Amino acid sequence: MTTVTSGRGRMLDQIVERQISWSHLRQRVQELPATGRVSLGEHIGPFITVSRQHGSGGGALARRIGEALGWAVVDQEIVEHIADRLHIDRHVLAALDETRANWVRDVVADLMPVRIVDRDTYVTHLERVIKMLALHGRVIFVGRGAQHFLPRSKGLRLRVVAPEAYCRAELARREGRPEADAGKVVAEREAARAELVRHYFGQQIDDPLLYDMVLNASHLDIETQVDIVLTACRRLGLTA
Repeated sequence: MTTVTSGRGRMLDQIVERQISWSHLRQRVQELPATGRVSLGEHIGPFITVSRQHGSGGGALARRIGEALGWAVVDQEIVEHIADRLHIDRHVLAALDETRANWVRDVVADLMPVRIVDRDTYVTHLERVIKMLALHGRVIFVGRGAQHFLPRSKGLRLRVVAPEAYCRAELARREGRPEADAGKVVAEREAARAELVRHYFGQQIDDPLLYDMVLNASHLDIETQVDIVLTACRRLGLTA
């Protein structure tokens, strides 16, 4: 069986292990039209998408929900798979994934002997992988604009928010960096995510109508957030 080379990437193997081999999944992804359009029909889901402000703890919430439901959680693994498929350095692709502009082409291209892809190519492959994983269901997507690629009726769309001061303090604590530096990182990441959503989907990332539920991490502890989400999943029949 063909596998992704990194340890984190092996999570994708586990997602589809019960239904389809990784090599077969990869073949099906490659056979999709170049536009990335997939006919989902009634076969997709269930899924949860978690959009989050940087530093709000949305990733931790996704992992806790995944543990409670027994669902796979995918985040950076998607970027790693795309890098593997395009035969490019995954660290460069991760930088493209997080930056406001395609500075990779302007700054990194002369420094690293790797293939560079533009953001349009990245987003096309991102859509294809997200849709293929969603076809197998019982998966939680962290970020990457997954909610924009998938039908609303088949899953639950979450947004985790918190005041800027909370996100700054949490990031500083988690990464052991000064709060001033953490504040710059939060601002840069949020600007990058907002720009991507505006450019590719014509939406405002903080529009509450894009989501089924918006959770304020500064007011609701993570246990309460998990309870709320699990209740919603049961009521919507996603865990049946």
